[in-house]
Amino acid sequence: MGVLKMYVSECAPNAIRGFSVSSITTMTLLGDLTLGFLALVNVFGNEQSWHFAALGYLIWTLIYLVLGSILPESPKFKRLKNAPISTIEKTVRRFHGKNANVHEVIEEYDMEIHLTNSGHTTFLALFKDPALRDSLLLAFVGALSSPLSPNLILMVSNIQLKMRFGMTNAFAVGLDTIAGFFAIPTALLVPFAIEKFGRRPIILLTISCNVVICILLFVAQLWIDLTGRANTFTMICSVVLSILDYITVSAGVGLFFIVIIADLLPASAKAATTQAAILANSFGTILTSLYFGGFEQRFGAAIHLPILLLQIFFLVFFARNLPETKQRPVYENYVQIKSRTNSVVSSRVRSRLHTASSVKKYGSLSENSVC
Repeated sequence: MGVLKMYVSECAPNAIRGFSVSSITTMTLLGDLTLGFLALVNVFGNEQSWHFAALGYLIWTLIYLVLGSILPESPKFKRLKNAPISTIEKTVRRFHGKNANVHEVIEEYDMEIHLTNSGHTTFLALFKDPALRDSLLLAFVGALSSPLSPNLILMVSNIQLKMRFGMTNAFAVGLDTIAGFFAIPTALLVPFAIEKFGRRPIILLTISCNVVICILLFVAQLWIDLTGRANTFTMICSVVLSILDYITVSAGVGLFFIVIIADLLPASAKAATTQAAILANSFGTILTSLYFGGFEQRFGAAIHLPILLLQIFFLVFFARNLPETKQRPVYENYVQIKSRTNSVVSSRVRSRLHTASSVKKYGSLSENSVC
């Protein structure tokens, strides 16, 4: 699915790049809800009708394969590989519309491609460029912000935690169904919001929700650790954090690093960075699963504190370092990152020069005083 999102981000016009990538997450969520409904015992999730559910999965897989086979190669990738200009123009018109300014689009491709010196950029080359290094860091932090979060804990131990906080199994399942309905309007609105309000506020708002979820998990578990029983308060905490969790997941907390890579990194660096970021995301998923599963009984409420601190770190990091990148070509976002990097370096140099000058003056005054 990450490859599909990256493909769409390369083909889509700048004005709807974030919308296109986010729409894939929305369609995936709606598909999961539909398949989850079909898997219910009263529908196809029983011994008599299970093969209909399997047939549905097979049909959807075949549709995915057929659509993938008829899609053309990305026009940006074609330009990177010096394909004939006529085929590039044809593909650009297919994705940007018949009235698109093809020469302007191809010029944007060229400016993005010229940010690096080769058709396949290594991580070493990225690290040598301060702006690309900062973009790479943003992508990897984005890839880790999703697995090192309460969303993964709730995905693995959702019903178990709700029952611990005072709910019955039936009530917990019913709550998830209701909370899922909160996710639908959020999932439908996010593709529009990410272009209307920008990537930065959506990312910061989502991580802020995760901070609140961590606090609620910690407080509810701490109450049980201190009193030995659940009550109405812990159940209210469970209801609120469940709704926030569904809203956060439907907002696309897992696609942030794809959007960051699509907006900030040139075409020659996208493939390697995406693969490495997906590996980092998978490693974070394994780490969090082992951490919570292995130490949750031993540490009680304290098990949530490291995740809370990590989410606060992610929030502060993105608040300080993530620029707004909506509806801009990649090379413009690169220039923005580079100017910010240069301004930070310049301010540090000025600060050091000022400090050195102050020390020198202080030494001169001291010598004069001694004389």
